[in-house]
Amino acid sequence: MLFQTYYRLDPWRFEPPLASFAPLRFDLSNEKFSLHVQYIDAREGERKAELQLRTFYECDDVPVDVEAIFANGLDVPLDVVLKGGDGLSAYPTNYRECVLRIHQHMDRAATGLFNVIRWRFKIDGGPLSLSSEWVRMRWHRGPPTDMPYDKHGFLNRQIPAGLITLERPEMKEVYLNQKSAETIEEMFRIGTAQPLYHDLFREAWQNKTDNPRSSLVMAMAAAETALKTTAVDLYDNLGTEWIFENLPSPPLDRMLRDYVQLLPVRRKINDKVRRPPKSAITLIRDGVEFRNKIVHGRCKEIEPEKLDKILRAVRDVLYLLDYYRGNDWALEQCTGKFVDELLNSIE
Repeated sequence: MLFQTYYRLDPWRFEPPLASFAPLRFDLSNEKFSLHVQYIDAREGERKAELQLRTFYECDDVPVDVEAIFANGLDVPLDVVLKGGDGLSAYPTNYRECVLRIHQHMDRAATGLFNVIRWRFKIDGGPLSLSSEWVRMRWHRGPPTDMPYDKHGFLNRQIPAGLITLERPEMKEVYLNQKSAETIEEMFRIGTAQPLYHDLFREAWQNKTDNPRSSLVMAMAAAETALKTTAVDLYDNLGTEWIFENLPSPPLDRMLRDYVQLLPVRRKINDKVRRPPKSAITLIRDGVEFRNKIVHGRCKEIEPEKLDKILRAVRDVLYLLDYYRGNDWALEQCTGKFVDELLNSIE
């Protein structure tokens, strides 16, 4: 059976806001999963612009009795369905478990692939994960030649779970083309996932307005995790991993200033391994000092402008370390000023 979930995101919730681009699809044949990305422009007098993501998943292990419920539904009054809390309690246990399993799998797969896209193109902001409503899942039984899609690209049948009101979930210039789609598909296919430190940084970025102190602490954790992860990855031996896990490390700014150049990197900059620019290291040193004051209860607030500069410096360093780990595209995601200082730095 073919299943579908979808997500509607606000392009203006990303920073900078996403510009319009042509529809694109990412196919993971081994996973029997695909993600369709479409930017829908605002129309006068109608809804505002949105980023629409549609997933499709071909599931081969739907039990026959569950499939029968999809095809025929159940004679359950709507008010009974709606009183069930999650809307599923009126249905048999095996049906509930199957629907939730498929739904959770699709949300996880969509989040993983979308995060690889965001990592690759330095897309900040937006939801930390993609979360759809299982009652909005759609399905189709039969070969693809049956033309299961409507004119908007959605499957024709919806999960039989009653009528639920849909609330719009949370919704940079990104230029996607077929080549970039193939690159991301290959990254995902070989098991490339967004590094943990980018997860931490995205959470820091999300919190910078509502909880700036938490944002700064998380940003410093992201930078420290990135440096340790990079060292362990590049040296690829248990000794390095043991040292980082069991011995106290020097201050982060010192590690960036004195240690980065010693790494056996996979990509160099003009045949050299360059430390982050002095301005970025200074901002991160300030961030470490703020973090230490925060965790000891000696810092009540941090100015938004200062926090923004520290976060941007951390983000540039994360992508520089991504580049040193062998991701050719990562240096393109650093800010122009950061790259200029890298290229013009005096060793």
